[in-house]
Amino acid sequence: VLGSAQIHQLFLLPKNSINLNASYGTVPKSVMQSLWALQLECEDDPQEWVLGGAVSHLRPVRDRLARLLHCDTPDLVLVENCTSAVNAVLRSLQPRRGAILVHLSTAYGVIKNCMAHVAANWGGRVVEVSVEFPGHGFPPCGSDGLPVAEAFGRALDRIRAEGGEVALACLDHIASCPGVKMPVEALVACCASRGVPCFVDGAHVLGQLEVNLTELQRLGLTYWASDAHKWLFCPKGTAVLWVAKHAQARIVPAALGAVVCSSTSSSSFRPETVAGLSDFELRFQYTGTRDYAPFCAIAAALDFRELLGGEREVVEHNHRMALWAQRYLAELWNTEVLVPDENTCAMAHVRLPVSTKSAADALLRMLKEQHNIRVMHFTVPPSTRSPYGQRTLRRRRSTYWIRPCLQIFVTREDVKVVGEVVLALAPLAAVVEAGEKWVKKVRPYKSCVGGSMLRETFTSDMIIPQVPSEQNLASLDSMSKSFENMALFGNMERIVEVSNSPDSVLMPCGESWSLGSSRVIKLIN
Repeated sequence: VLGSAQIHQLFLLPKNSINLNASYGTVPKSVMQSLWALQLECEDDPQEWVLGGAVSHLRPVRDRLARLLHCDTPDLVLVENCTSAVNAVLRSLQPRRGAILVHLSTAYGVIKNCMAHVAANWGGRVVEVSVEFPGHGFPPCGSDGLPVAEAFGRALDRIRAEGGEVALACLDHIASCPGVKMPVEALVACCASRGVPCFVDGAHVLGQLEVNLTELQRLGLTYWASDAHKWLFCPKGTAVLWVAKHAQARIVPAALGAVVCSSTSSSSFRPETVAGLSDFELRFQYTGTRDYAPFCAIAAALDFRELLGGEREVVEHNHRMALWAQRYLAELWNTEVLVPDENTCAMAHVRLPVSTKSAADALLRMLKEQHNIRVMHFTVPPSTRSPYGQRTLRRRRSTYWIRPCLQIFVTREDVKVVGEVVLALAPLAAVVEAGEKWVKKVRPYKSCVGGSMLRETFTSDMIIPQVPSEQNLASLDSMSKSFENMALFGNMERIVEVSNSPDSVLMPCGESWSLGSSRVIKLIN
């Protein structure tokens, strides 16, 4: 049963851990065993493997992936990751000098870096179109409060009105963090209607969302890439690049290889393994000496998914889990869900019950170090305008969120555990934050022996919030270690006492100031 403890046993995940992070994927035991067998097969006769054995596996793998993505096999090639894919596309462009590249602000850092590099090479520039997240279950929008596709279209129109030429637009299919499904169909059509070629970064798509590339091509898609290791259960170093037929002639891999390795026939691929491949396919067939076993093991990952009930069963299960998880956590924490259901795939987005970045960072450290819970967190900055014309949606300050990835091995009980642990640790995270502020404030006085000068550094923002339950006290040892790591005065930062005294602030030398009704945490020299 998907989402059960039995599924957890099919992976190499440690016991008593909760893995809610899909950035680098999780490979099932059966797929790892297939990978290891393929690698051993290679070592038995490396030359025969590279020139024949591996190649014989690759075409069937590409055929299966093409059926999964509803596209033609000759248009789909294997690459190591989306980084390789975007480098292949961007470095193959030959625009006129001064041409412009455009991307959404949600673009992955690799995309932004690569665009900046290639644009500088031809004297061009990069334009970023801002995407904002109003939260409260509303979809993302442009900085002007308009829907994302409309805001993107206006940006392209402004560039053209100023005499600029857009060489390529980069769009997110599912953004990274937050992992929100973007309106990719509308964005692709927006580019096509203006004659702008587009690259869609689908790094998180394979295995998380069913895709029809033929339909996207009809709308005007030029390039599309996705990692297979994140959600499809494939080994690391597996991804796909799809290129529309009319654009294939100019696209070469980031590392350009060859079909003929040398001038001798004994160092060339067996003819039957490459027969019938197009020039585009051949360019990506061999990119130098490397481990081709992960590509071949994609077949085992697809077999594993079929045993689970098929692609649709896996995708729909994870989607249902994500919707339930974000609603459950938002209600438990009395916070909110970031985006509506139609923008959610298998990554949930819930606002944390903390109000500062330092507290959010401290909370995530404690989740990992004390409870073996791994999850991504991110910041949503303040809004620039009122999205969708609603003033109540405009954020005046930053908010802090988590992105739980709901893979098939995550159970509802896992989500409930995360909910309760976060609820218990949130006040303590604020205490850690207060300690960090204290250290920063007293740093100028680190040569001071007594406490009189230190007391002058305290302000009202050092108030410790209410600690609601006795179970929180078990975490204080870990918190005290955090303080010790920041020590400037020997053991002065060590927490030594928690009582039910009136409100207080963190104070050196065992002193405290009475301010209200939460616990006192004393620090002594």
